[in-house]
Amino acid sequence: MFWEEFLVMEKGLYSEVISYLCGKFTPFLKLIEQAKKIQEIKLKKYGTADKLNAAMTKFVLINEHKWKDQSHIDHTNDGNSFNNLSDAELITRINKLLKSDKQG
Repeated sequence: MFWEEFLVMEKGLYSEVISYLCGKFTPFLKLIEQAKKIQEIKLKKYGTADKLNAAMTKFVLINEHKWKDQSHIDHTNDGNSFNNLSDAELITRINKLLKSDKQG
């Protein structure tokens, strides 16, 4: 059961009350943070074991636990910016790429 489902449906606490309690009582806030972490761990555990719907697991992790679904492409020269190359170095590299493209 999700922690929000328990608080809202089982205990009748709505988002305004939960926000108020988190702001007023530090121990309550810490329990909410712990519940969120437990939820994240269980989603990872059961999601990777193929016991949960993969799309919904991904949805919750992205929307509730600040995960990101992204890929990273390095548009640099092995981590170094092309801006740091001299004009001659840049021309040499471009010519090398063009030459290899014509051969391959």
